[in-house]
Amino acid sequence: MILGSVGAMNDEYEQNVAALQHWLFMQTLEDLRERCAAVGHLVGGADRYSALGIAPLVRKLIVDKSSLIKTVNREHRLRITFPLRDITHDLSAGGTLDAVFTRHLLDREQHLTLDRFLSAPAFRIAGQWVSVVNTIRYYANVEGGVHLGEAETDAQRAMMATAAPSTSGADVMITVLAALGDVVLDGLHELVTTMKANPAEPTHASGTVILWDSMPAAPEPPR
Repeated sequence: MILGSVGAMNDEYEQNVAALQHWLFMQTLEDLRERCAAVGHLVGGADRYSALGIAPLVRKLIVDKSSLIKTVNREHRLRITFPLRDITHDLSAGGTLDAVFTRHLLDREQHLTLDRFLSAPAFRIAGQWVSVVNTIRYYANVEGGVHLGEAETDAQRAMMATAAPSTSGADVMITVLAALGDVVLDGLHELVTTMKANPAEPTHASGTVILWDSMPAAPEPPR
């Protein structure tokens, strides 16, 4: 139990929450950076499990309702955009994917806001375009980044058909996921720089800490 000024404790609470958000944001970005870099070394699906971990990291950063980008940028109010690279691949010869990370709509717009980035088409499979946000949700919620779920659309079923680590298509799909992660890292670079220049520091609770074993014994009940 902690006794002290309610106002002081509220201030300390807010400060510690901000410090926790700052720490979690930086740790998540570092984890994402390492996993995206590791995908470039995948051979025959090796370490695919680690690569799948990109999806929940990106989901936590930019997709969730209370995403980290929203919480940590609330103070700084930066206009964050995501610069998509030209990494289009023609994979139609593989019989599964028609294209990956097309930029057909980016001839007019090279830097996308968060909402535009999430709704942008990442690739086409089974004749359907799959958006960035649905790509992240698929890897997190269907293929096993967070948990293994049921494929509900033709596109998800086609993606699941490529998921066996022994197939070449599996490595291609993981490359798409890593490409999305790289774009997220690029888009958040300015925010990271600003946060490092203005770090949120935790504080210790004020007031008196009373241990249970030092409290006076409860009075005897009346007889």
